[in-house]
Amino acid sequence: MDWMHFYPKTGIANSEIELEDGQLNIPPEQHLVLKAATALKLYAKTDTGCRIVLKKVIPMGGGLGGGSSNAATTLIALNHLWQCGLNLS
Repeated sequence: MDWMHFYPKTGIANSEIELEDGQLNIPPEQHLVLKAATALKLYAKTDTGCRIVLKKVIPMGGGLGGGSSNAATTLIALNHLWQCGLNLS
């Protein structure tokens, strides 16, 4: 299981999404966590940014769904952090 931590960033200067992923060298446009966070931020229309810390335990490319699971976790955590009010059904 990978570990993820989410921290709010407030204020105009801190409205961006920042990802610390241990230098996985995944291009931002292909990183599922960033894609999920960016899509939800656009939906939420929030000025609050976030810092996401991802510590990989599941090997990349191992076929165990680590990236997809991390993206889903991102949506759930940021839904709560940004108070989007989306439900899981």
